[in-house]
Amino acid sequence: APSQPVVSVMSEAVRRLDVSWVLPQDSSRADSYDVKYQLAKYKACDHPAAQQDWVILPVNNTNSVELEDLKSYATYNVCVTAKNTGGTSEETCSTASTLQEAPEVQVNNFNCTAENISTVCTGDLSNECETYNG
Repeated sequence: APSQPVVSVMSEAVRRLDVSWVLPQDSSRADSYDVKYQLAKYKACDHPAAQQDWVILPVNNTNSVELEDLKSYATYNVCVTAKNTGGTSEETCSTASTLQEAPEVQVNNFNCTAENISTVCTGDLSNECETYNG
């Protein structure tokens, strides 16, 4: 069986995680991998959906996969196992979070004025926010 993979999970998008892995040098080769993931937290709160089954993706001929269409601002458990005709490795797991979406804000009374060498803009933000300079 292959050795346990070394896994890296990167979050560089709102609804995506990039998962990559390598096998240790002393490992036998792997013919395929299983990547599985599960929602653990949503908007920084423990989520009941974390009790659901894992999503399992069989992967061949590559050492990376993009997990797409995930929830934004959510934490996922991600695990990878390596397989060959000799068996299956122990899984390696990691936890990573997707990025938070920018909140939608309506701006009212938006006004810009030139002052010396700069421009100052102000506006009223909806959702009970105060007026801010921007």
